[in-house]
Amino acid sequence: MIAADVVVKHVCKNLRNESFPTETVAKNLRPFLQGERQPLGRLDLSGVNISDRTLAELLAAQQSTLTSLDLSHTTGLNSAGVCSILTDLKVGALKLSSLKVTNCDLLRIPRFRLRGMRAGDSHAMHMANALPVVSQDDLNLGNDLAQEIARGNELVYDGPKLNSAIEANPGLIGQIPHFIQFCPNIQHLYLLQGLSYNIEDENADEFLFRIFESLRSLRTLDLSEWHFPNHLQVLENVPNLTTLILYDVQNLESSIPVISGLKNLRRLDLSQSERMTGQYSQPVTCLHTLVTELPNLECLDISGTNLTAAASDDDRPYRGMGLVASDIAGLSFLRRPLKYLGIFNCDNAPHFQNIPAVKICGDHGEHQIILALETYMSRSRMMQAVLNESYQLYRFGSGLDRHVEALHLVLQALSSHRTNSSLQIAGSALMFYIIRNVKMNRDTKRAVIYALLNGMVSAGHCFVGPLYINYSSFKPILRLLPMFQSPGSQHWAVWALANLTSTDLAKYCRYVEEEGGEELLRVLAIDDRPSPKIRELAGIVLTNMESWRRNTAEGQTFENDLEMVDA
Repeated sequence: MIAADVVVKHVCKNLRNESFPTETVAKNLRPFLQGERQPLGRLDLSGVNISDRTLAELLAAQQSTLTSLDLSHTTGLNSAGVCSILTDLKVGALKLSSLKVTNCDLLRIPRFRLRGMRAGDSHAMHMANALPVVSQDDLNLGNDLAQEIARGNELVYDGPKLNSAIEANPGLIGQIPHFIQFCPNIQHLYLLQGLSYNIEDENADEFLFRIFESLRSLRTLDLSEWHFPNHLQVLENVPNLTTLILYDVQNLESSIPVISGLKNLRRLDLSQSERMTGQYSQPVTCLHTLVTELPNLECLDISGTNLTAAASDDDRPYRGMGLVASDIAGLSFLRRPLKYLGIFNCDNAPHFQNIPAVKICGDHGEHQIILALETYMSRSRMMQAVLNESYQLYRFGSGLDRHVEALHLVLQALSSHRTNSSLQIAGSALMFYIIRNVKMNRDTKRAVIYALLNGMVSAGHCFVGPLYINYSSFKPILRLLPMFQSPGSQHWAVWALANLTSTDLAKYCRYVEEEGGEELLRVLAIDDRPSPKIRELAGIVLTNMESWRRNTAEGQTFENDLEMVDA
């Protein structure tokens, strides 16, 4: 990794965690406009609010070194602004080989439109999104105006003479290259979340055809969550693909002939987050077609589908036993075992004995679950299901030995999906059962505490089995303390109280006192029925209560302690 990559990664992380205005973002990224002194190889601007000019100037400065650009959930950009500035800066072919986006605005045709405005009888020219309006008196509506429009300066021109200015210079409008034309070297393209596609001047197939037309070297294509009415015919324009990701693309059965025509495919992902969208009328035939028509296939993900179904009289595309031993009928004619197979949330997958794959991502056993946590880290809906399965495994399973890996993967998931309350709930509950079998160093303990606190901020509640916990009140937690018939819930409750009161005496000890928890804890601390560990945790909370009262009486300030209490 280039040294500057490490610095810009830290800068962008800070910019991502706060809602900074574009001016602040531009100021923080200004050092990287010196491409020769601060060359970048990778730039992750995901979740950052950045202006057209800042992005364009960064790309211009780094055009000879930058190979990877991530604009997932980046805001503030439109194609007309970015592309016109790149044109003004005389940027040629960028070196970019990898591009990731979740919004179509940057990739649309950089056109300028006239639209009616209700204020008076004026018209406004705008560039794909709302921009500041400049009054007629501020403008010189001659050829200079047409030049400004053609360059795509971030202005909206207001006035009745716009039409004549545009008509006088029609050749200047619409000549700006679209963004992908600046990036002909892209080999890996990730068009995620269907790009929230809402372009009125192109349908999805036309949009993708235009994009693919400029990318002769494309090898990896991710079209997660797109909707295609025409059976993915557009894929015929990218015959050299080696990786195709169609996660949560629905109704894929009619597209099997097109997919099976991509003879260079090595990695194919047809996984679904919801079982009902992954149903094929002839699952064995579809899977058999893929594995026999794609001679180079090495990795296949069919999680959340019924492609693992058994053959039937109406769905038996072959005779004989096949080429490999396989409990999955559609894989029987593989030429060689797969390097990777995803079968998470597939019918009967836990009962399969013969699976022709080296690595299996599924929901049967610790090894499959760990791989699922790694594989679906960026997919919140899939991660929700994986965390739920992991909870069952680490709460009730035996003979497990990968708790440390599981803990760090759960921490990563909670950090990656901080605003997803359902995922925070599932991850927090899972962590409780994992950490009881992990000897954590100080850094890991602090990471767990931070994750729990962040989860409370974003989710505000949690579940223990069927029980709903609201962190703005401790009453739901306190109700678990007398539940001697359910030691698991009782243990979780007193552990949570011990950690919360240890972390912030002033805030959480007050909750315990005001809601009558202290007396329940005193009973728990001396009762013989709970385990010694539960009584020890109750004693920690009571000690924290005494320290809080003493410090309050003496007028002392409180320093938060992020040292974690073991479960």
